[in-house]
Amino acid sequence: MEPIHHCIDNPNNYALINNKWHCVNCAEGFFRNAETGNCDACAIDGCDECTEDGVCTKCSSFYGF
Repeated sequence: MEPIHHCIDNPNNYALINNKWHCVNCAEGFFRNAETGNCDACAIDGCDECTEDGVCTKCSSFYGF
C-alpha cells in the first residue's frame, strides 16, 4: 500500500473500499474525497477543515466562524 498524501499517519486510518485504499481522517486543511479516497485541500482561504461540498467546518485561528 502506498501512503496517501496528507492522510494522518496511523495504520487504523486506512480503509480498503472496492479494492482501493482510502484515507479515513485527513490532516488539517484537507478533506477526505469519498470518490478517490485521497485527501484534497480545502479551497477556502482561512479554513482548516471543510466538507466535500466545500462547506468550512473549522476556521483557522485568525478567522472567526
